[in-house]
Amino acid sequence: MADYTAAFRTSYFHVTDEQALRDLASTVGVELLQDQTDPTLFALGDYSSVGELVTENPDTEGDQYISVIDEVQKLLPDGEVAVFMEAGHEKLRYVSGYCWVLTNKELRFHDTTLWAREQATLLGKENIKLAY
Repeated sequence: MADYTAAFRTSYFHVTDEQALRDLASTVGVELLQDQTDPTLFALGDYSSVGELVTENPDTEGDQYISVIDEVQKLLPDGEVAVFMEAGHEKLRYVSGYCWVLTNKELRFHDTTLWAREQATLLGKENIKLAY
């Protein structure tokens, strides 16, 4: 997967600590967007994979990392939802899409390739070849 190319974008969301979000975005090198009509709403985006967005954990030694999704989740106030959406490809071998929906208490994940396989099976096509 060395040639995997991706982009991601989040929904706009509120945070409990604006400076912590700014610091996180700066540390991992992603764009921090601020809504034009409501400056308390923020979004993240980058031409990279969400899985690549990790930062070293300052509270541990060695190869311990913190996931950006985990860090954003900690910054969400009660009742807020953030959505991370990623699309990627490796040339034309495959195209993939992923979605993470999170609150400060819960995380849900959706893989479009797995969903497509499930749907093809339900429609009567077992073992569909989607890539390679």
